[in-house]
Amino acid sequence: MLSTPFSRAGALKLEPVIRQKLTALDHKIQRLQKEGDIDIYPAMRALTTKVIMQFAFGRSGGMIEENEHDFTSRFSDSLSVASHGFHTMIYYPLARHIGNCLPILLVNFMKPDVGKHLSLLKVCCFQCY
Repeated sequence: MLSTPFSRAGALKLEPVIRQKLTALDHKIQRLQKEGDIDIYPAMRALTTKVIMQFAFGRSGGMIEENEHDFTSRFSDSLSVASHGFHTMIYYPLARHIGNCLPILLVNFMKPDVGKHLSLLKVCCFQCY
């Protein structure tokens, strides 16, 4: 048995949100196709993440609109870094603590991908609190 938000009725309530996000994606694809080839994987990733964020948190984060020339976004970059570096944080918890204590500029210099991730976390924390 599914909880109410994931029921058929809950999914039908999400349809206007999905249509709105698809329209935004379509407009951007129409604009970008004039510039050349489009990598569809980041576009679909931005769309699904945007819909899930809207559904789960009530706001979508603007991932489709974030970068004018492609579908990259700070959130998806950080998510990739977090998923690839997860084992480091599990096996070396001191590294996470040290990374949080150091200035982000220094972390960016030492390990740019971790610096991106930490800077996004700090931005998210400032927006929420």
